[in-house]
Amino acid sequence: MTPVRDRTKTTATEVTRFGLVGVAATAANLGLFAVLTQVWHVWGPLASAVSVAVSTLVAYLGNRRWTYRHSRGVLSERRALWRFIVASAAGLLIESAAVAVVPSAIGSYGPGVDNAAKAFVGLPLATLFRFWAFRTWVFRPVAVRPAPDSALS
Repeated sequence: MTPVRDRTKTTATEVTRFGLVGVAATAANLGLFAVLTQVWHVWGPLASAVSVAVSTLVAYLGNRRWTYRHSRGVLSERRALWRFIVASAAGLLIESAAVAVVPSAIGSYGPGVDNAAKAFVGLPLATLFRFWAFRTWVFRPVAVRPAPDSALS
C-alpha cells in the first residue's frame, strides 16, 4: 500500500471508531439528559453538564482503548486523560451554551426546546470540536526524535 492509502485507511478507521464510540457516548448523554430534565425536572444547563460528564467517561474509555489505541505510550495515561478532560470540558461549555442560549434566542422554553437545542445545535458543534481536539492534541502521535549519531558525539 502507498503512504497516502495507508493514511486514508487509518483516518477512515479513526473516523468510524470515533463515530461508534460517539454513538455510545451520545446515547448516554442524551438518555441521561432526558431523564434529568423530563423525569427529575433538573434545570437544563445543569442537566447538560451532568450528562456530558458521564458521557465523557464513556468516550474517554472507548477512544483511548479502541479508536486511538495505536497512540498508547505516546503520551502518558495521566497526560492524555487531562488533555481529554480539558477538550471535553470545552465541549461541555459548547453544549451547555447552546442549551442556555437557543431557547432565549427563539423565545421558546421547556424540556423539549432544551432537548432540541442540545441535540441539534450543541452536540453537533461540540462533536466537531472534540474530533479535532482528540485527533490533533489528545491522542496525536508525537514525532520521535532520532537518537544522535554516536560517531558524531
